[in-house]
Amino acid sequence: MDNSGKDWVDKAANMMRNNPSLQPDRNTKIFIIFDKDDLTEAAIAKMKKKSEKLGKQCLDCKLGISNLSFEVWLLAHFQSITNRIENQMHLNAQLSGYLNADYVKGNSRQMETIVKDDKVYVAIENASNVSMFSVNRQSTNIGDIVAEVIN
Repeated sequence: MDNSGKDWVDKAANMMRNNPSLQPDRNTKIFIIFDKDDLTEAAIAKMKKKSEKLGKQCLDCKLGISNLSFEVWLLAHFQSITNRIENQMHLNAQLSGYLNADYVKGNSRQMETIVKDDKVYVAIENASNVSMFSVNRQSTNIGDIVAEVIN
């Protein structure tokens, strides 16, 4: 298995099967969040099929995916997201503008700034018009997952 995302459904299922402290019950929900990156439409369809198979085993497994990257979801904390695919440099530049500093992927202080003041509710709304998955258009359904966790 690699770390590209395409094996994450299998990894989650194996972790629950092999770790007694992770034994699921009927209330267990599994959320797997990833970027589209270089995953093909076929690889993503295979992951969806595997997650649905877990659902048949009474494990609610949902995939949260952003096309082009997680930064689409982060940008939704500041502005409405369109389905026009932006390149990564553009997404990073937009985030840098809102942060008044160069955006650095994974910077915990910047993440705190992005989500402070309950901006997650703004992000859910700002991403609502792209809250499906598409390989041809910019999209993110992470807001749907976050809304489910909140509720």
